[in-house]
Amino acid sequence: TIEKIVDIIGVNDTKASVNSVIISNNSHLPMKQLNETICNQEVDMPTDKSKKIGEQQEQKKEVINRVNDDSSVIIIDAILRYLKLDGMRIAFSDKISGDNPPSKDFVNNFHDLVITQKRTKDLGRLHTIVKKANLTYQDATVETIIYDINRQLNKDLIDRLSTCEYINKGEHVCIFGPTGAGKTFISCALGMAAAKRLYKVKYFRLPQLLNIMNSASKNSNLDLEIKKLHKFDLLIIDEFLNFPIDDNSPRNLLELLEDRSRNKSVIFASICKPNEWLLNLGGSSPLSQSIVDRIIHKTYNIIIKGERSMRELEKP
Repeated sequence: TIEKIVDIIGVNDTKASVNSVIISNNSHLPMKQLNETICNQEVDMPTDKSKKIGEQQEQKKEVINRVNDDSSVIIIDAILRYLKLDGMRIAFSDKISGDNPPSKDFVNNFHDLVITQKRTKDLGRLHTIVKKANLTYQDATVETIIYDINRQLNKDLIDRLSTCEYINKGEHVCIFGPTGAGKTFISCALGMAAAKRLYKVKYFRLPQLLNIMNSASKNSNLDLEIKKLHKFDLLIIDEFLNFPIDDNSPRNLLELLEDRSRNKSVIFASICKPNEWLLNLGGSSPLSQSIVDRIIHKTYNIIIKGERSMRELEKP
């Protein structure tokens, strides 16, 4: 049941949502306490004492079974919390825990409605995320990556990265390969995988990003620009240090990477290895070493082999 709920809800606080059901306006109780609370509720009974006890037990058992056996109640509570429909969530919880709970058919129908509402909201968010991401290949997916034997791609690693656990941990990905190897496509595929999980993604070519950063620095707005970029869970920086950069750029780049080191992820795509990055940063200076050091220690490496250009496949 928990796996089913995680799949449907798709939010970070799912476990907290699954482990509790709201039974009053101000309290969240675990299922065991919920059962005890229901058992302690008073129910209107006939005057006959023996009949009274029997009917009371049957009514309590029916309510407890309905809450325990029907995962729809838990899913509804979690989704309403996710949608921030607090008034509706409290009213539904009060109804479920009351003396006259709704029928199972009502609960199932309401369950379908809130799931539909969540999916509609998530589709809207996904559309916005993909539009803002500005991915070069918006049709790229992990499933359409070509695992040609000459490319020697690590499929297990790419499949693991597609779960986006590295984003939760603030880790990075480096994609290395020659010109035309398909680095941009794989970057976009991982970016799309993140977008589908509603992580905020943004794609840049390094020259484009440095122009933005350097312009902001000249106008004394670098901190503001870094704050804007901090809102994205995943940055994709293509053509990373493929060529030498001007003298003003390394310091601005360091400021960005320092900010990203605080639990924000980056995908770097480059034809150069880290030792060549140092050269393109102007040599093995403390500043250059600081930049590379912030990348290489919490990074997964995807190495693309082979000399065939994947652009040949794009020809009409």
